[in-house]
Amino acid sequence: MPAPKYTDEQKRQALEMVPELGQSETARRLEMPQSTISSWCSRAGVSSNRAEKTRRASETNRADNAARRAVISQRLLQEVETTLGELRGEVTVYAFGGRDNDFSEAQASKPTPRDRQALITCVGIALDKSIALDRFDSDGGQGLAAVDEWLQVALGK
Repeated sequence: MPAPKYTDEQKRQALEMVPELGQSETARRLEMPQSTISSWCSRAGVSSNRAEKTRRASETNRADNAARRAVISQRLLQEVETTLGELRGEVTVYAFGGRDNDFSEAQASKPTPRDRQALITCVGIALDKSIALDRFDSDGGQGLAAVDEWLQVALGK
């Protein structure tokens, strides 16, 4: 089947639409093959503004997410400080027990060893996550493992 012939007016119309809509959307709207639109754009040096808009939107999104991660990291560090304070302070201990499953509570000068271990675990996890968030933003979001970094160096990338 021979390739369809398009008029100069159809080509002009398509090339005018591409900068705003992009090649795929222009092809869909004009019911033409995308390869035809692409070929015309290549020869005429026409490109889509959509790629630039998408790039700018992606950069803005990355910046917004970096700011959100910084706030979360700060909040994690505040929780670490609060939790560390709980390791030394007076605590309320409670229990349910007995035949009637009675509730009882008392004040203790410091958390039980098990509670201290749980608090220290929470501190460690929160610190690790805060450091990971900071590292993510400081390495450009690559988050590469040591092996990946080594491979990049070895391959000269």
